[in-house]
Amino acid sequence: MKKILLSLIYGIILALVGSALAEYQSTINLLPASAQPNAKQILKPVRELTICSQNLHRYGDAGSKGAKRKKQREYLTGRFVEAECDLVALQEVIGKTIRQSQSILDELVKNLNQRSGRRFVALTGPSNDESIRNAWLVDENKTKPIAMLSLKQDLLPKLQKNMPPAYYSRGPLLLRIEVPIVNGSKKLALINFHLKSKANSWKDPFKSQFEHLRLQMAAGLYNSASQITKSEPQTMVILAGDRNTTQKSPSHIVLSGKRPISDFSSSGYCRITNQAESTCLAQPPGLKQNSTKDRPLFMGAIQSQFTKEINSGDLGSYRFRGRYELIDEIYLPSDSLTPKQVKSGFAGKIGEGSDHLLVWTRLRLN
Repeated sequence: MKKILLSLIYGIILALVGSALAEYQSTINLLPASAQPNAKQILKPVRELTICSQNLHRYGDAGSKGAKRKKQREYLTGRFVEAECDLVALQEVIGKTIRQSQSILDELVKNLNQRSGRRFVALTGPSNDESIRNAWLVDENKTKPIAMLSLKQDLLPKLQKNMPPAYYSRGPLLLRIEVPIVNGSKKLALINFHLKSKANSWKDPFKSQFEHLRLQMAAGLYNSASQITKSEPQTMVILAGDRNTTQKSPSHIVLSGKRPISDFSSSGYCRITNQAESTCLAQPPGLKQNSTKDRPLFMGAIQSQFTKEINSGDLGSYRFRGRYELIDEIYLPSDSLTPKQVKSGFAGKIGEGSDHLLVWTRLRLN
């Protein structure tokens, strides 16, 4: 009895400390002095903005040096140029410290600036992973970075009440920017994420290829995006990154806002299959439907444009056992953009620079 009581007290203290630390961390502006807004800098109005997402496939790893590293760098920056990226959400940035990661990113940016004739800056932050983190590449001549915050210490929503506290496996980075448009400016809040992979899934006690954990992360991301959307109606919220699971997964469904995480709890009527996909039973009589009326919804831009090809396995950002899967995505607010304002696509070849294709979305801002 004493051990149970101590365990409960410890859990409560851990949750309180974690919550306080998350609140503190989420208020720290991680932008370096060199990337802080310059009041004297006047940017030309932008009509279109291209947002990209790329898993770097461990670029800069100790085993990648000399000609091999140069070749990978050329492939990667070639993708950024081909897609005409203005902002790139990067995942799998190598480095045990931020300084190490920044050095690798600066190497990548130097090559990108030379090839594109543009001026990009690399921004990275803390991670819960000891060797990889997320980062942003930002074209300073088209956008004005305002702030960058880390969500690494955010406590994740629980799938079941008795589950232990959980955190993101890496560290989502929330980047706030201002984009000059005709007759004003547009504020954007962009969240770069990298969910838990399916590697070593035999260790998953739920036998769901870690979809239970990804689902909690997806719910956390959605809550952050939803909160900004509701409190700042004039700010466009976008999520970009490596989902590490397909469009059929509970993670995608929750991240898009179509269902709350509670639908997948033991008292809900949706379940996670062994293939990390979603299956929902017919709604039992008398069970109150979770309405999406007051919930902000986000659409997967890549999935929306290539629905048929992706669902058939003929197209995707990653190839597994000879079949394409869409595990990288860019989520846009469903109610603030029309199909004519959005164009999306892929860049690169799998195996050339990365085992993931680059995904991109071009937005018409006015």
